[in-house]
Amino acid sequence: MSEQQIMVDNRARLVSAVLATGRWPALEQARKPHAAHQHAKQTRAFTEPFADHKAVALADAFLADHEDPTPLFAAALACEWPTFTVAEPLPAGLNLDPWPEALMDFYTDTAIAAFFWADHEAV
Repeated sequence: MSEQQIMVDNRARLVSAVLATGRWPALEQARKPHAAHQHAKQTRAFTEPFADHKAVALADAFLADHEDPTPLFAAALACEWPTFTVAEPLPAGLNLDPWPEALMDFYTDTAIAAFFWADHEAV
């Protein structure tokens, strides 16, 4: 049996947290009802006070026009951690230029790494 390595990328975690805060969970439930896992519920509870954040508004606006959130993840992964300085081209034609700065602000404003992720390191 070969050994597999699982890596946690905080850029992807942050996009997931932004999505959990906005309309994404309701959109997913409308497509295919399913039980939300415990970590998703905890993430949403932690980030709920930031529901009016610019990053959440940008994600919701993007999802209103695009069904797939993959470009939001791709744009985040094109940035350096933890500054969200754009290091690679963002997905073209999707008006994602404000996304990296909004993610950085969400990361800073929520203090998610110190007050939530620190308690959820196990994978």
